Amino acid sequence: RHRHANDDRLHHDDRAVDQFKILLGLPTTAVIELADPDPPYIPVRIDADSAVAAARHNRLDLITDRQRLEDSERALRIAENGLLPDLSLVANYGLSGQGTEIDRASPDRWGSSVGVQFTVPLQQKSERNNYRSAQISLEQARRALALREDQLDLDIRDALRRLKSIEERIALQEEQIVQEQAAVTVTQIRYESGKLENRDLLEARQALVNAQNALIRLKVEHFVARLTLQKDLGIFF
Repeated sequence: RHRHANDDRLHHDDRAVDQFKILLGLPTTAVIELADPDPPYIPVRIDADSAVAAARHNRLDLITDRQRLEDSERALRIAENGLLPDLSLVANYGLSGQGTEIDRASPDRWGSSVGVQFTVPLQQKSERNNYRSAQISLEQARRALALREDQLDLDIRDALRRLKSIEERIALQEEQIVQEQAAVTVTQIRYESGKLENRDLLEARQALVNAQNALIRLKVEHFVARLTLQKDLGIFF
């Protein structure tokens, strides 16, 4: 029974690690080494405008959308050219021979000609359809890029607000730990003087442990949120 409990715990841990990889946008086959110490707590000090600008510059999906927009603009220019009249310059230059006998039929006369050919297309249904389709594709590419940029702006600002909220909670939790440590000290003194029971001392110590665990959970939450922000900024490698 003990072995089955250990197997269930290992399965739960592996699943949690895979979910963490998915959260960071990594494949589940990626190798992650879990460190025993507490995650480093590094407050984030970046303003929202700079963060959005960095994300718009670094994000590969935005770069792809911009390239698609450029392709749509290029396709529209090609479709516009298909509606224009065809104007061609024709030029010929060479030697010719007009002898009636074999020994005199070799080219011995230079000749040249220059002309302009102008063609006005009368049936342009296919070209007009291509032009309209190119216009629609261009508008769709513009909307897709604008929508992704707006959503990215929202995600970055929400991530920064969340990080700031966690940092404020961490500061409050650190103050709470100081208070709990003081409470344990006072309770220890009163217990040793016989004014309190052992249960009161255990409860004070447990309150301190709970506060410390809560601080660790907040730091873990902040660490994951900071990694997620780096991924959203396009700088998480």
